[in-house]
Amino acid sequence: MLRKIDNHKFTAAINKGLLVIMYDEGWEDLVDSRTQFASDDEALAYLGQGWEEFDPNAELKAKGLKWNGYCYA
Repeated sequence: MLRKIDNHKFTAAINKGLLVIMYDEGWEDLVDSRTQFASDDEALAYLGQGWEEFDPNAELKAKGLKWNGYCYA
């Protein structure tokens, strides 16, 4: 998963060339856009600079919680 460096409300995920960019607009729904590319590398190149990889579960892992197949516990 990636997030925009200067605005953490923007996140992106790439899977089999499908780039999904999400924006948390602060209400109930996430706004997203989906674009298909030939490869993950092409999708990453489309994003360009200003994005960083991050783990949304890093805080849970740092606390020592383990994935049990359903949730971190």
